[in-house]
Amino acid sequence: MAEQYLDVVTWKPPKEYKPSKVNEVATKDKSYLVETIARLHNSFTNILHLQATPTKLTAAEETYFTVLSLLSAVLLTALTTSPDVSPASTLSALTVPLKAAMASLRTAFLSVPPYHISQPEVFSSLVDMHTTSTLRDAALAIKHSAAFVLAFHSREMARDRTGKSNLHKDAVAEMKALDALASKVLGDIKGRIKMLKEKLGEAGWLDRLLDWTFEAKGAGDGLTQAVSAMVGGRAGAEEWAGKVLESWGDGVKGWNYVKME
Repeated sequence: MAEQYLDVVTWKPPKEYKPSKVNEVATKDKSYLVETIARLHNSFTNILHLQATPTKLTAAEETYFTVLSLLSAVLLTALTTSPDVSPASTLSALTVPLKAAMASLRTAFLSVPPYHISQPEVFSSLVDMHTTSTLRDAALAIKHSAAFVLAFHSREMARDRTGKSNLHKDAVAEMKALDALASKVLGDIKGRIKMLKEKLGEAGWLDRLLDWTFEAKGAGDGLTQAVSAMVGGRAGAEEWAGKVLESWGDGVKGWNYVKME
């Protein structure tokens, strides 16, 4: 459903598509969009409210699908509200929890481990790329949705000079605000990836990783003991640590190929 939603808000007709009955096509296109987004919103809402759903998702995934559910409702409100009636209160009821969901995901992205280690923000990001990628997906979904609504508004303004098909100015303003939010989050992610690349280029990472594993507070717990047994204790851990560092480096390099727009 998430992919279907993104297909809707990112689809663009081919340049050679020039319908002869512009007004008729515009009416049918809008009906299709409203019906499709409404169906997706209902499906998102129903599944997210199932008692078993949270047990099948990570916290980041649940937040991402919640964002998409709220976004689909925002789009429906923007597309179906008359330009003579302000949708501000309805949009606020949707965008406040949407922004709260993004804030919680961003907090998880910026979080640090609950124990003392050097450079905790680096460690947190390297071991939790799942949250980083989910935050990126959520921000892009918001950005694509805002672009979709604003493009729709521009087309309607050009097609219908009476203004009767325009979106309300409050809907346009809210979509611009969401676009700014998404841009800020994507900027945070790019900044964090740049920082990770710079930090991983510094010397001393092998010793640092070994210290994190064997000497950090809590290093006597069961997990540390299991790792120690697997790699042959501190004395035999350098090869293992080298492979971990190599995988982290490859992961950070891979982000250079990830689109942020």
